Amino acid sequence: MADDPPASGGERFERLTQVHMTCLRLAATGLTSKEIAQRTDLTYRTVQQYLFLATNEIGAANSREAARLFVAWEELNRVQLNAPELVENAQSVIVGQPANEVWPEAETPEHVMCDSAMGTDVPMARSGWSVAAPPIGGRVNGLKLDERIYAILRVAAYAVIAMSVFVLVLTGILHLYG
Repeated sequence: MADDPPASGGERFERLTQVHMTCLRLAATGLTSKEIAQRTDLTYRTVQQYLFLATNEIGAANSREAARLFVAWEELNRVQLNAPELVENAQSVIVGQPANEVWPEAETPEHVMCDSAMGTDVPMARSGWSVAAPPIGGRVNGLKLDERIYAILRVAAYAVIAMSVFVLVLTGILHLYG
């Protein structure tokens, strides 16, 4: 299993054991390995090993991404299994119109992308640069070293821009009245 390349499509998730799936579900809720260990009666190192193996099997960059991908895949499979039943039972609130005409599928605008740092939708410029400043504080993240450095440099750039604007405005005011 460790020597095999990550499987493609849904097959990569289907090859996971129940323990891997349980650890990934709990990791997706934001629990740490120690908290998962307490809930599953496993040791901390065993949970770490299960998450590591599942991450490699899925082909994700880290365990948080693997957990997010697994939960999304699991939800997609649940919806696909129930889809025919949902379509047959769909009723519109507006009498006389089919449900699919009342609620057409919403499209995500191109300028809104998922921010990998917090897993939330953040306005992004067309080039992929974040328009909003990165969040400060919050929950512990699973960023890789290069992503952390990028976030730090982004905060530093915002600080330099803010300080430059402040100095220019102050200089203009002093020049005007001085």
